[in-house]
Amino acid sequence: MPYPVGMTDSSIDRIQALENVVDQNPIERLLSVWGFGLGNIAFFFDIPQAWLRAWRNGHDECISRESREKVLEFDAFLRAALEAGVEDPPMHVECRLVNGYTVTGWDVYAEGERAALLQIMLGAPAAAVLDREIRDWRTRFHSDFEVIEDGDDYPWIRQRR
Repeated sequence: MPYPVGMTDSSIDRIQALENVVDQNPIERLLSVWGFGLGNIAFFFDIPQAWLRAWRNGHDECISRESREKVLEFDAFLRAALEAGVEDPPMHVECRLVNGYTVTGWDVYAEGERAALLQIMLGAPAAAVLDREIRDWRTRFHSDFEVIEDGDDYPWIRQRR
C-alpha cells in the first residue's frame, strides 16, 4: 500500500497494525492500536466500562446499536486522520487544543465538527478554526485556573480572578 509522502515510521506502523486487525472488535482496536484506555472510551461514549468489557469479550448485546455506530465512526475517523497524514490522532483527541481553555479534540468531535478537528490535526491554528466553527467555544471551554510565576521561577496554578 502506498503511504502519503512525509508519513513517519510510527504512522506507517500504526496503519500496518490496523491492516492486521481489520476484523478485530472495535473496542479492542481503540485499546490496542490507538492506545485509549477503557475508562476514556467509557467517558467519551457514555457507556459503562462493564458493558465495554463485555463487548470486548464478544457479548455485544448490552451495547445499543447507536453506541456501536458511534464507536465505529470514531475508529474510522481516527484511521482517516492517520491516512491524511496526522502523526498521532489520539493525542489530538485527548489533549487541550488552546492554552487557557479546556477544549480538547474530543470536544470538537462531540460537537460534530469532524472536518474542523481534522483541519486542526493537520496544523491549522486551533483558535481560528474554533472561532469559525464553534463560535461560543471561548466561553464554554474557558479554564477557571491559570498558571503564573511569582518571581521564584516556579510556575503554580491559581484560580482566575
